[in-house]
Amino acid sequence: MAFWCIPVILCNLWYRRDANSNKLCYGIVYGYLISYTFTLMTAHSYLAYVYIFPLLSVVILYHDGNLVAQLGIATILVNIVYIIRAAFSGLLTVSNSNLTEIQVASLVTSFIGCYLASRLFDELYQKHLASVKHIQQVSLETIGVIANTVDAKDSYTEGHSRRVAAYSYALAKKLGMSEEEAQNIKTIGLLHDIGKIGIPDSVLHKP
Repeated sequence: MAFWCIPVILCNLWYRRDANSNKLCYGIVYGYLISYTFTLMTAHSYLAYVYIFPLLSVVILYHDGNLVAQLGIATILVNIVYIIRAAFSGLLTVSNSNLTEIQVASLVTSFIGCYLASRLFDELYQKHLASVKHIQQVSLETIGVIANTVDAKDSYTEGHSRRVAAYSYALAKKLGMSEEEAQNIKTIGLLHDIGKIGIPDSVLHKP
């Protein structure tokens, strides 16, 4: 129970401390690997090796080729140790090695497939990320044009929206907000006087 519960508890504590950690997936994967190793070494069944497969579908979602490769190498090494131990204890012989051969072959082919899948997933993710960044950039440029239009309507406050945006961003960072939150506040700062567009010049320019 300790081999299964301790990694879970540690990963939960890590998550509570830093939910946005890029390395948290490594903790989850290696925590599971510890539990898997214990199960493989203490179980009296060739089917214990399949405990690693549920993790593979999750690992692909991390789209981290290095993590898949590390997990694959570590798992295969653990299974080799298990096979050597079984051979020395007499449980594994040439005549009954069929299941072991299937075990090793399925692990190797599965990890190769998962590695390729994670690379493909990462490539698609990066393309999606680039598209999102392009859309965000176009949106910011559009917002900038609107802010310039607002400021141009009232010469008395020319450049005011950009100054408010800059001060708001600086204050947000000083308050410890994330980059995304600070950028959102900066955008709001640019548009805080948007209502001026609908106000007649006779009112805005009134002495």
